[in-house]
Order: sequence, then C-alpha cells, then structure tokens
Amino acid sequence: MLIRLDPIIAARFAMERGVNMVSEYKVKKKDIIALFLRRGEKEVLVLNKDQVQFVRKINVNDISEL
Repeated sequence: MLIRLDPIIAARFAMERGVNMVSEYKVKKKDIIALFLRRGEKEVLVLNKDQVQFVRKINVNDISEL
C-alpha cells in the first residue's frame, strides 16, 4: 500500500482520476518499508494493509483548508 504524505498532492491525484474523496490513515514508523521523496511527492510504502489504521474520508475540496 502506497500512502501519500502530502494531502495537497493526494487531492491533486484524486481530482485527476475523477475521485472526490481521499482517505486518511495512521501507520507506525516501524511498519513502513520505504520512504519515497522523488518528483516532489512524499510517499511511504507499507506491505501489509493490516498495519494501517483508517482515520477518515476527506472531500478533496476541503483539503486546501487543512
């Protein structure tokens, strides 16, 4: 599971794909396999979906207000 750390970038990708909601998750540092900082995108890789905790759904139109 690839998780974007920047909500603005997540909203941009969602809008490009015609999606109006993104999900927020919590994950422990020990469960992160890799950190990607390429192309101005900040992402972490978690192999086991059971290691992430769903927090909430966010409308992409509300993200600029975070």
